[in-house]
Amino acid sequence: MAATRATPQSDLTTCLLQQTKGLLQVSSVGETRCSDGDGARVCQEQERRVCVTTSVPAGHVLWQERAIVCIPTSQGKGEVCNGCLQQPSSSEGTAAEVQVLEQCSACQQHWLCSKCISDGKMEVHRADACEAYVVASQLAEKYGIDEELLQLVAMLMSVPEKAGINKDLPAFCASYPHVLQLLSHTDSLSKAFQSDLELCGKALGKKLPAHADRDKDTVHLIGALKANVHGDSSMLTVGLFPGMALLNHSCLPNCTYTISHGVATVRSGRRLEAGEEVCLHYLRDLYACRRRRRVQLKQARHFDCQCQRCTAEAAATDVLEAFYCPNRPECTGLVPAPLEYDEATSFQCDTCRTVVDRAVMEEFIDNVLGPLIVELSQSQGSASTALARRFETLVEKAGMHAHHEILMQCYPVLAQVCEENNSFPLALRFLNRQLAALDSVLPGPSTRKMKLLSRMVLVLNHHRAAVQKSSAMPKDLVVKLDAGLRGEQEALQARIKDMHALCFGVQKAEP
Repeated sequence: MAATRATPQSDLTTCLLQQTKGLLQVSSVGETRCSDGDGARVCQEQERRVCVTTSVPAGHVLWQERAIVCIPTSQGKGEVCNGCLQQPSSSEGTAAEVQVLEQCSACQQHWLCSKCISDGKMEVHRADACEAYVVASQLAEKYGIDEELLQLVAMLMSVPEKAGINKDLPAFCASYPHVLQLLSHTDSLSKAFQSDLELCGKALGKKLPAHADRDKDTVHLIGALKANVHGDSSMLTVGLFPGMALLNHSCLPNCTYTISHGVATVRSGRRLEAGEEVCLHYLRDLYACRRRRRVQLKQARHFDCQCQRCTAEAAATDVLEAFYCPNRPECTGLVPAPLEYDEATSFQCDTCRTVVDRAVMEEFIDNVLGPLIVELSQSQGSASTALARRFETLVEKAGMHAHHEILMQCYPVLAQVCEENNSFPLALRFLNRQLAALDSVLPGPSTRKMKLLSRMVLVLNHHRAAVQKSSAMPKDLVVKLDAGLRGEQEALQARIKDMHALCFGVQKAEP
């Protein structure tokens, strides 16, 4: 997990503690040990924990931090201003209010809004970093390194030596030495790749003469970025927040974070007790089986997750890739059915030890379920609803666990098909199953749940409209049914409001 190379009271942690005014404490357990193996030096760093010093209510702001560097992602290029990290005003505004992003004609990698251009930021970019952006693109193609990483490195090589507090926002902002304190996991990289990174650093240093002495840090900078960057929920920007990087990952996090215009806000996702560790997550999608989550974390962040959820799932069958025992209801056990398996994999019930034929599993997943999903997504008209019912019957007959990650991917498609065919009750059934699975596996607040709840409110609204227009039902039944649907809507809207407060803070009342 992310850690620092310095002592528990390093400059970075000290700044974080000062920013939170004693709300957090940082401690380290164990010692740093290094060993040689497979041609690379592997270091086991101190285990570091950030904990609250007192009980904290749900939704409490733990701290805010401005990114030391932040840029639009490949998806956000041309959509987000590189200067203020905001999107142009919507077309709903007046002509004077609408901003248009202007692209740098030299590097073609930098977009600025009209305000930032009027503030002279395009001239600053062309004088300080334009050539570095061009070189970063060339090096990315030559060495097969992510272009965003090299652009962030170019920016890191020119950030101030000292940290500062933004005048408009009481948010901590790290400095260059703070980045050097972050664990980069570069020891896990091959020596050949490290050599390529060093060459990249020297090439960038030539285009940033004022900071050429930092080219020696390139390997560490890229490693620190790979292990510690965070993006916003819309995947339009990505940045490095060294303070937030001190928090360990958990597949069942107890805090949330939002990133807006290059500023991260960390909030408690539930009530935290004194001494409890504060954890966030490093994954885009937490609703994934343990095996897949650990592979993603190992590849992207270079550590083996040992969080509470992973430990619990290791001791039992992971429901996200399991089938019910074929002897149900006599047996309530589960049959592990990983999509990636080998000859040693045993499709055996974890309770009665009944073994399920491997060919049966393969046939259902590869030749029945897969084609049905494709057929469902490509079908149109009333036949789609029939297909949705066929899918539901088949899955129930096959015995896939209700929380299986494949079903989680199918529920939104099924609901969309039913909604398009005005089969609103069936659409709501699939959405409710998706929500039940999310609540069971990931009980905390999330923007994903908020989006699902909002969609359910919309479907309920369409359902109410259809009921109100119905001439086939008695009027008193229409009134009763509409009242029930309205009650469901209000309950969902109340939950959205509560979850919004936990993720983004309490919404201000409209004037």
